[in-house]
Amino acid sequence: ELHCSIQGIELNHKHVVESIGKGVPVIQSDLDEGLAEIPDQAFDIAVLSQTLQQVLRPRELLTQMLRVARQAIVVVPNFGHWRVRVQLLLQGRAPVTNR
Repeated sequence: ELHCSIQGIELNHKHVVESIGKGVPVIQSDLDEGLAEIPDQAFDIAVLSQTLQQVLRPRELLTQMLRVARQAIVVVPNFGHWRVRVQLLLQGRAPVTNR
């Protein structure tokens, strides 16, 4: 709608197929391996949504994001919200939220 050029990165094969089916170009890759296949300053903005707490080397990933884009946006769950805390308590894993 906004005539943006986007590129997704996803590890799960099922999600890769779903994304391509929706017309979203995506690379199947592990973010822990870095973003080596993406050239320097290829994008204006890099977005990491609810993934930072799952990577092994978050500082390296953030550095790579700023290498491939001028700006980086990192989205994390609001661990202060009571529903997120209950989910963390009951499941013992990083919570998944709708936003």
